[in-house]
Amino acid sequence: MRADARRNRETILRAAGELFAERGTGVQMDEIAEHTKLGVGTLYRQFLTKRALLAAIVAERFRGMTELARAAARIDDPAVAFEALLRTYLEEAERDAAFRLAVLGPEQPD
Repeated sequence: MRADARRNRETILRAAGELFAERGTGVQMDEIAEHTKLGVGTLYRQFLTKRALLAAIVAERFRGMTELARAAARIDDPAVAFEALLRTYLEEAERDAAFRLAVLGPEQPD
C-alpha cells in the first residue's frame, strides 16, 4: 500500500472510531468522510461499506490484543501473565467504544 493510502486508511479508522464511539453505528459514511477531511471517494476506495469499516476496526483491535497476549506470554508466572493480559485488555476495551460497538452492537451488555 502506498504511504498516502496507508495514511488515509489510518485517518479513516481513527475518525470512524471516534464517531462510532460518540454516536454509535448509525453514523453515515459521508459523515465519516467529512470528519476526516477526505473525499467520499477516498473513503469508499478504502472501505466499500460501513460493515467493512467496522470489520477493519475489529481487525485492528485483534492485532492489538495479539500483541498484549505476546507480551503476557513473556511473563514467567502464569497467574501474573493472565492478570496482566486481562487487566490490560479490559483497560483498552473500556476506552474503545468503537470496538465494543463493532463486536457487541449498540445495546448495553447485561
